[in-house]
This record gives sequence, structure tokens and C-alpha cells, in this order.
Amino acid sequence: MDALSGELRVNLQHLAIESFVPNRGDSLSKIKTQCQEQIEKLGYQFFNYTGYFPVCEESHEISSFPENWCLVDSSNRFSSDNPIFQTSQNRATPFLWADIASQLSKNKNQLIAFLKHADQHDIHGGLCLPVHGAGAEWGMLNVASGKKRSTPPESTIQVLQLFATSVHEAVKHANAYHIKEHARENTLSPRERECLDWIAAGKTAWETAQIIGITESTVAFHIRNTINKLNASNRAHAVAVAMARSLIHTPHCKLS
Repeated sequence: MDALSGELRVNLQHLAIESFVPNRGDSLSKIKTQCQEQIEKLGYQFFNYTGYFPVCEESHEISSFPENWCLVDSSNRFSSDNPIFQTSQNRATPFLWADIASQLSKNKNQLIAFLKHADQHDIHGGLCLPVHGAGAEWGMLNVASGKKRSTPPESTIQVLQLFATSVHEAVKHANAYHIKEHARENTLSPRERECLDWIAAGKTAWETAQIIGITESTVAFHIRNTINKLNASNRAHAVAVAMARSLIHTPHCKLS
């Protein structure tokens, strides 16, 4: 599949999810290489992809910006105090970094400092392409040039928006494979699944014990095991993770 922008051609097939190797680390490295190749075809030198996947509570960042300059401070990457993040969270359309000052209700000083810092590192023409996926999934692809450039034509921006969505889906796929493999390594036993099913149905440990005919302490034991295996913080979190990984399903065994 090709996306055209004037004389420029970006091959989105390079980001087809079936082309990625199983190992997530290799996949992300491959995505980075392909991203760099494609954005250069559109006249940009740098890119940064940042994404957050709430189902697995993981975030990812892939960047080709200079090592001595970062797009967003890692300490506040997902903070509403970051002007790029704030704007990308509240709109679905692309925007130039320099054009959002009038749209910000706060943090204008942060934006001014951010643009000045970028300029000092010869980073120009920054463009952000927000991506909003299923649920609270979020991502953004930012591109910039090493030299001052005019505003890109609308056709180029449209290609980049499609490209940003492709990058987000590619990272999501790589991450999903990792989750699947991790889940396989931490497979729940039939009894652990059964206990978690009833907890997901809203039953207490005591009620679950009465339903399946074991002691309450045994139910608690199995639930603790599921929490540890799924690296969850509590039973509710374990239920959410197990359902996201298709280890259990929406309970259909509620008592009448």
C-alpha cells in the first residue's frame, strides 16, 4: 500500500504487522529503522513516537532525536503540564508545535521554552500527529527537520497522519505479542481461572468457596497466585489483566 504526497511516496506496507519478527525488542528496533526511512522521504530528519496502552499499563517511546535533546521530559511525559501532550490529548488532528500557543489555556511559557530549546538544537518545523485508539489508547508521532522549512502541504500532513496510525498499530502488535508470550509463561491453572471467574462475577472469596466447594483460604491462595502470575497489584487488577489477555472471559456462570 502506497500513500502519495506530490512527488513523495511512503510505503506503508513496510509497517504491515505480519512483517514483524516475534521478539518485541527486535520488532521495536525494526519499526524505528523503518520510521526513519519513511519520514526522510517526506523531508523530515527526526521523529519520536510515544504511545500508552492502558490495558497492559505500558508505555513505549521510539525516537531518532539527538541524544542530548528529548521531545518531552521523561518525568512528565504523560503529564497535562506538558504542552505537546496536553494538546495531543485534546484533539485528533495534526498540529505544528509553533501553532498551538493561542490554543493553550495554560503552559504557554513552557511551550515557549520548549520551542526555544528545540531551536537551539537545530530542531525545526515540529509537527505532532495524535493517535487515539480503542479505549483510552493514545499515541503521538512527532516529526521535525534539522533545518528551517516552510509549512508542509496538506497532502504531506495527511500522509503523515496515516503513517502515524500505522506506526501505532505496529507497536501495539509488537506489544500484544509480548503480552501473549508473557501470559503463556504464566498460564493460570484451571482452579485459578475458576476462582478468578467468580471474583470477576462479583463474588467474595467466601461466596466463591461455597460455590465451587473448597475452603475460603484455598480460594484466597489461588487468587494470590493469580495476582503474582499476572504481576497485578490486587484482585481487581488481576481480573482486568486476565480478561485483557483472554485468560478468562466475561463470567456467564452467575447464580440466579
